[in-house]
Amino acid sequence: MSAIGILRQSMIVELFATTMRIGEQIMPEEIAALDRRISKLRNYVLILALLWAATTGAWLMKTSPYVARAAQPENLTVKRLAVVDEKGTERVVISAPLPEPMINGKRGKRDSPVSGMLIYDPKGNERGGYVTSDGGDLAALLTLDSENDQVFTAYANAGSGATVWVANEKHQNVVMSDLPPAFVHVRIRQVTTALSPV
Repeated sequence: MSAIGILRQSMIVELFATTMRIGEQIMPEEIAALDRRISKLRNYVLILALLWAATTGAWLMKTSPYVARAAQPENLTVKRLAVVDEKGTERVVISAPLPEPMINGKRGKRDSPVSGMLIYDPKGNERGGYVTSDGGDLAALLTLDSENDQVFTAYANAGSGATVWVANEKHQNVVMSDLPPAFVHVRIRQVTTALSPV
């Protein structure tokens, strides 16, 4: 007999044995073995379903806009917040109180403390701010600075009235105010010394 003939004969015997087994009565041990296999398959399917549900749930939570909004704090309380550029130079500082002024790389001195927001140039020099005075007058100020001096100030008094002061590079000032002239000069002198380096 050839190898193919032997192979065909063994396949027929296996098929015959399988068909005979179907017709025969199944033994209790075989039922128990089948039951165990079905139970294992059921457990595998359950585990796969749980893994799929967990993976899908995690993905949905990451991509859901509701979850992203909930992760953002509604309130943030800090004493100081600094925004830095790619070189690590502070460009915006919000603080209470604010640091002493930085002019041409050197720390100056304020006459009285202020709180609010300062802006800085790429060299780290103070170039202006929106602040409130922590001293006795409780004024609110908007200032803009050149690299060397303060050149613009809008000064809002705590009670009422305002003063706007502008200076050019020759230190010539233009002042607009609803206050009497003698009071304006005193106020302007206090504001410029309070916000300029000594």
